Amino acid sequence: MQLAERWIIAALRNRKFFSIEELNQAIRELRDRMNQRPFRKRQGCRATQFAVVDKPAMSPLPAERSDLSEWSRARVNIEYHIAFDTNYYSVPYNLVQELVEVRSTPTTIEIFHKSQRVASHLRAHGHGHAVTICRAPSAFPPGAFGMDAVAHGALGSDY
Repeated sequence: MQLAERWIIAALRNRKFFSIEELNQAIRELRDRMNQRPFRKRQGCRATQFAVVDKPAMSPLPAERSDLSEWSRARVNIEYHIAFDTNYYSVPYNLVQELVEVRSTPTTIEIFHKSQRVASHLRAHGHGHAVTICRAPSAFPPGAFGMDAVAHGALGSDY
């Protein structure tokens, strides 16, 4: 790091750049010059050392991008939703009062019960949103009530 500070940052400190491309080009030139500079106490330079030692040991990047996710637990509420990050996500009604695991990514919420995925939702941003799985009324238990039941007519036409 100290070498990069001396050879690149210090060399560019008094220059003005008018685009990121111009800055990147200047950094590339100084980086290449630094990597071609011979070692003082041994043969070669950083570029040859990389070509001989590091490059053969490198493997290609995975085809899929890694997906950063966080895991947490939640208990299914009586209206068969879980509360996560100030929003509510529905799960199958038969999991009421069960403990589930929640895997969250910046775009998705997945809900697991006993290592089986039981629901997947796009992540809601904001506060107090209810994200509900669209189900036919026949998917609700007799006497069902809650946000899904009302939204999908499971309680009949009086509601």
